[in-house]
Amino acid sequence: MRETLAIEYRESASKPFTDVQDISPRRAKARRGSRWYLLKGLRPEFVDDPEYLDWLNREYELLSDVVDHPGLPPVVAIEDNSPIGPCVVLDWAEGAQLN
Repeated sequence: MRETLAIEYRESASKPFTDVQDISPRRAKARRGSRWYLLKGLRPEFVDDPEYLDWLNREYELLSDVVDHPGLPPVVAIEDNSPIGPCVVLDWAEGAQLN
């Protein structure tokens, strides 16, 4: 499934995210093509801070190594230009929000 998800994402990567729904100041649900994704970014006050950008990249690297964990949606990509700024892109998992 992970390979299929990665291929599908790459094929739609040139399209913009649409139907963006804010979940919190640093998370949004967004559609690209026919698939929904979770965009997990930085709080607005940290978007231009190199240290926080490094942490975001490290989070992406760590989560990319997790394969088929029942409690984590698959990580798809890291993006600099999303509707919420720099973010980790995860596959959307429908269900109750855990706050």
